Amino acid sequence: MSVVKPSSRSPVNRRSTRHAMCKHKQRGAVMAFTAIGLLALLAVTGLALDMGDVYINKTRLQNALDAAALSAAKELVLSDGDTAAATAAARATFSLNKDEGNEDLAVIANTDVDVEFSATLYPWVPNSGAVFVRTSVTSFSRESVLISVLGIDEKQVIASATAGPEQAGCSRPFPLMVCGFDPLGPDTPPDAHDPSAGKYYGYEVGEQVVLKRDSSGCDEVDPVTGDPGTCNGPGNFNVLDVGSGADAVRDAICGKGTLACVAEGDIVETNPGNMAGPIAQSVNTRFNDFSGPLKPGDCAADTNTTEYPETGFNHFSLYKAGEPGTYNKRRLVPITVGECTDAGGHKDVSVLDTMCFLLTRKVIQAGNLNEVYGEFVDPTDPIVGTCLTTGQSSPDSTGSGGPVILVLYKDQVMTDG
Repeated sequence: MSVVKPSSRSPVNRRSTRHAMCKHKQRGAVMAFTAIGLLALLAVTGLALDMGDVYINKTRLQNALDAAALSAAKELVLSDGDTAAATAAARATFSLNKDEGNEDLAVIANTDVDVEFSATLYPWVPNSGAVFVRTSVTSFSRESVLISVLGIDEKQVIASATAGPEQAGCSRPFPLMVCGFDPLGPDTPPDAHDPSAGKYYGYEVGEQVVLKRDSSGCDEVDPVTGDPGTCNGPGNFNVLDVGSGADAVRDAICGKGTLACVAEGDIVETNPGNMAGPIAQSVNTRFNDFSGPLKPGDCAADTNTTEYPETGFNHFSLYKAGEPGTYNKRRLVPITVGECTDAGGHKDVSVLDTMCFLLTRKVIQAGNLNEVYGEFVDPTDPIVGTCLTTGQSSPDSTGSGGPVILVLYKDQVMTDG
């Protein structure tokens, strides 16, 4: 009798073969996923390390440019506006800072530090004068270390700094506010802020504006001119909170206060009171009218007291020409431009800017009616630099403005890259 041997291709052996092949394929899939995961981990780690390097060198570059801008601004004051000397001072200071623990900046040549000047801060007009200085570097790159595997071979690092004078009188701004349009706001009319056309935050150069409204009502946005109006809610008269009571406001308009300067992005508080009498009394002293409690020893008057009518445009040209007499800028006042809402009473308002206005006429008080009028002065006019940086609300109308204080300003032109 014959014996039948089991076939090598029995069902048991076939199952074993398939199992072995399956395990081999799984090992391959695991290795592929592991490789992809390691690559992703390497990319994330490389991004963190390389971006950390960018951040460190951005900070170093910014600090060096800040010092360079302040050095150039100082040289402008000492050299009476010598831009060549100021440029040399800026680059020399930058060179010193890049050698002091900032060796990564050594690849930046002094000639790669751009230095430009402007007579005005806002708007910045290159080569219009030598009051403010901007330093910038746009050609500094850092070699990528780990993220080069993603095809990113280098990273650009740019920075800029702006500096200029802030005189002691600037600590006493005029305590009134106008409402303005945020240039980047979603509800801002398209032509409300166009400096090339003489329009800023909804106001046009040469037009008269209500700097302080009275109790007669709240002016909404003008549908014809597009002016933002004076609407800051019921019980709010666009007076800044400068202390306790109407006397503090009267003294601040006179220039006897010690208020801090405001800048873009700051928050100011408004005072819900009308304060008709004290505001009229203090504003009118600038027209040499001391019929209230304030006397000539308390506040200085402008030497040009000519009043201009509500009608007409650009009366500032007459004032500046000294008709009918000379002037000493006491009627030029820095006014805060705020982003107002319809919430009344005591409230916080975000500052958009500070602009110069000419007080056009005295305040006529009749009960609670006492609007204050001012004409918007062209920000590019050289006289505006004095209006904003010396704080002509100060009782000192000699024009000296006190000691020069050099400060850094927020750069309005260059953005981080």
